[in-house]
Amino acid sequence: MMTLYRQELTKLFKKKSTIWCGLILATIALIFAILARIKPTIFPAKTMFAANF
Repeated sequence: MMTLYRQELTKLFKKKSTIWCGLILATIALIFAILARIKPTIFPAKTMFAANF
């Protein structure tokens, strides 16, 4: 089973799109966190956190 995981991870990290998509998703999450901190009326952080569960 570990061999399969290793093969899949190797295959994913050879693609450049995997890294770029991860960076884009992290950037979007960071932007929403900053907006929730600056403008809590537009993005209420507690409500959004509860809604995701």
